[in-house]
Amino acid sequence: MKKAWNKNELKKWFSDSLNGHLPVSEVDNIFFRLLADEGLSRLDWACQVEIIIEQKKWNDYISALQVDMPIQYILGYEWFNNLKFKVNEHVLIPRPETAELVEWIIKDNMHSGVSVLDIGTGSGCIAITLDAALDAARITATDISDKALQVAMANNASLGRNVTFRQDDILNTRLNARDFDIIVSNPPYIPLNEASVLEKRVLDFEPHLALFSDEDAPLQFYKSILAFALPKLQSGGRLYFEAHEDYAHDVAKLAQLNNCQARINKDMFGKNRMMKISA
Repeated sequence: MKKAWNKNELKKWFSDSLNGHLPVSEVDNIFFRLLADEGLSRLDWACQVEIIIEQKKWNDYISALQVDMPIQYILGYEWFNNLKFKVNEHVLIPRPETAELVEWIIKDNMHSGVSVLDIGTGSGCIAITLDAALDAARITATDISDKALQVAMANNASLGRNVTFRQDDILNTRLNARDFDIIVSNPPYIPLNEASVLEKRVLDFEPHLALFSDEDAPLQFYKSILAFALPKLQSGGRLYFEAHEDYAHDVAKLAQLNNCQARINKDMFGKNRMMKISA
């Protein structure tokens, strides 16, 4: 049933319902994001006295937010580089620092015709964004999770892109690095012993398969990707990684031991998060 609310009473009801669950600034952002999903902009909000909402739907929003479900999973999508990506519990929520990595790749590779492999694609946000931005690029994306690949393929179709998807485990891969000029990966890089410091909304809702590395081998995926890529990657090829801030320099050392150059960039939060390795 739809209900007309005085806009200020609606906002107070929403904020009071989440008091103690989320910071006030975050509650405000979520409130306006939910309104935007209803087709109401901040300008609409400023101009209107009453807001009509579907009461049950908003009650459900609040119930989900009270148990720390991320707003992206509640709505079923997230924006990434101005593209709308479907997300659910089988894929990580695309994050701004990953968008920074993608922007770096695009800036470096505006020439046409590159062949790119995205390892551990999840929602497909990296691969699909690169396909949209790089002229005549040939993009292949892999993931070990069949359910994640279903999400990525749905995003590829809805956004009208041409990424090729394959199920593959980089720890036991069937791919050939000779087929690619660029390899990019945002692999699982949080050691299991750091699980207790994660926010509840991450730990309880995002897929552990995409979050955690072995606590005794935090570099396991980087080692596997480097072993796969460096002997066979096209001459002049490049690898781009998102990395744990505490281990970025260790990954760089692995590359340097293989006579490769490694450059680390900080993300918007000042953390050693992005890396380029030139073969």
